[in-house]
Amino acid sequence: MPRTAALVLMLTALLRGQGHGTEHGGGEPSPVPPRHAEAEAGSPTERAARPTSERQMPTNGKHGAPPVIHRAEPELPAAAALEHVREGNVRYVNAKKASAAPPEPMPRPGGAGRFVVAVISCADAAIDVAALLSLKPEDVLLIQNAGAVADADAAELVLWAAREHRVSLCVVLTHSGCASLNDAPTDRRAEPASPRAAERSAKSREFARRRDLALSHAHALLQKEHLDAATSTPAPSDAKTPARTTVRTVAATVDARTGAITWHLSRAEQMPIAPVR
Repeated sequence: MPRTAALVLMLTALLRGQGHGTEHGGGEPSPVPPRHAEAEAGSPTERAARPTSERQMPTNGKHGAPPVIHRAEPELPAAAALEHVREGNVRYVNAKKASAAPPEPMPRPGGAGRFVVAVISCADAAIDVAALLSLKPEDVLLIQNAGAVADADAAELVLWAAREHRVSLCVVLTHSGCASLNDAPTDRRAEPASPRAAERSAKSREFARRRDLALSHAHALLQKEHLDAATSTPAPSDAKTPARTTVRTVAATVDARTGAITWHLSRAEQMPIAPVR
């Protein structure tokens, strides 16, 4: 056999042996340790010291993708806070319909600060606001005055809660039959306690007449407008840029008999994404 042909045959035999994991082309294939076993070999300290690229990442079993890591929300968005309290009121109303005790408070939503929500309500309403929303009393910043008025003091408290405790939602909660608005039944009606209260009641009545709304509904919308104006940052010199509202305000009315809350939301407020202006 020519020398060149012999060399070719020897190289072919060597390459075949390496390709099948054999030594010198014969014997059983040598076991090859799994790749992840090599990457995870060594003590836990040694494995932790390796670069991430050299370590085997755990997978969730779907397309080899890394598992989903759930992290706490840095803050509670106003839409999520509103959804939480609306669900809480539904739970409260269902329990009352079934003649059962008020439900246990719901777990705090992720990202909530010291308070889940701020509520401005009427002082003469015989309702437990925290129970209405299925929240603990300490989860509600409750601001009560005659008629659920968003006055300067109430606005200052809401701004403080937003700045110091990340409160993103405030509910102006009125109720039907409010004596402070002279909205009680005829045999219980009384004059408002002060000229200022009488003026406020007259404005709400006029607004209710023009919009064909119940007095408690109209009053809640007016107080929402006042609070929005008080909690908005001033618009810059560019008139095209609107003022920015620090806290989202929602108007609502509670039926003191059933505990059901009617949320006075516009179509735009109920959209998952705010409309472009």
